[in-house]
Amino acid sequence: MFLPGEAFLYAAVEFDPTLVEECLRSRVIVATPTTLIALLKTIEFGWRQETITHNAEEVQKLGRELYERVAVMGEHFAKLGSSIESTVSAYNKTLSSIESRVLSSARKMSELGAGSDKAIAELEAVEQRPRELPAALQS
Repeated sequence: MFLPGEAFLYAAVEFDPTLVEECLRSRVIVATPTTLIALLKTIEFGWRQETITHNAEEVQKLGRELYERVAVMGEHFAKLGSSIESTVSAYNKTLSSIESRVLSSARKMSELGAGSDKAIAELEAVEQRPRELPAALQS
């Protein structure tokens, strides 16, 4: 309830000293120009706090979602690293086999005059391994 001046509230309370208590029990707030400004500031502060709380909850939700996505991505990278390591191992074994069983014979044939102008390239094993994720990121 808005009263346009402090004098009106003062006169009403002088007439009925229980007026303020009765208003509070009835859930009525008596506002004068001075108290209305404070009341509006309090309401604005409450709304701002509610917005901040909502935003904090949203940030927490997005943080959890991002963490889960990073964890899944880490698992994929760990599997990819294992696959690369396995591929390199298979390549090197195949290279060793072709070098010792096929290319060595082909080079001997070339030395005996059964080759062509094209030389057989020297094949090199792959020695690099994929960099591993730190243990803290793998779990």
